[in-house]
Amino acid sequence: MRLSARTATIQVMHVALAQTVGCVAVAGVAWAMVRAGAAKGALRVKAPVRCAACGRQKGWGSCPCTDGPNRPS
Repeated sequence: MRLSARTATIQVMHVALAQTVGCVAVAGVAWAMVRAGAAKGALRVKAPVRCAACGRQKGWGSCPCTDGPNRPS
């Protein structure tokens, strides 16, 4: 039995949709488990590091208010 091109396309789209729904469901469950673990205290989620002088969130390296060339003395 031969399938038409249209039938084959619909079957491929159905497989792709089923895989997408499965991936989204798994990602949602994983996110919920991490959130539940963090809420119960089982996981320790670190707060972002902040500068002691100005309170800004520090990224990579140091804060420009304390370590820049125009550092207050």
